[in-house]
Amino acid sequence: MNELGFFKNWEAVEEYIRKGAPRPKKLDGLKDPDGEPWIRFPDAIEDGVLLEAKNGRQSLSAHIKKQIEKDVAAREQGIITDAEWHFFPSVAGDKGKVSIGPSAPLLAALKENNIKVIIHAP
Repeated sequence: MNELGFFKNWEAVEEYIRKGAPRPKKLDGLKDPDGEPWIRFPDAIEDGVLLEAKNGRQSLSAHIKKQIEKDVAAREQGIITDAEWHFFPSVAGDKGKVSIGPSAPLLAALKENNIKVIIHAP
């Protein structure tokens, strides 16, 4: 993180959320709705809570929808106790535009699925 509170990239954000700990391995035993193995690599796990770190503005993409679905399944299956998504500021482009946080549809999806949202201001 620089002196203004911005991270260089998403890798730096993930490192920050892990507090220097190694990245956790995939969630063991996670199953999709059909009972098939499902892979989810969380950015961090702290006291049973899955921590997902996002850098800059994020939209409700197909990839993010799938992450939400897997986080809900992991919580329902008792693999994690809860999930928190952390959003960090980013400076994008040559004009230095600051972006942060979930889009309205993403925020709605997280709230609908009882996933805690934490926005870290610079």
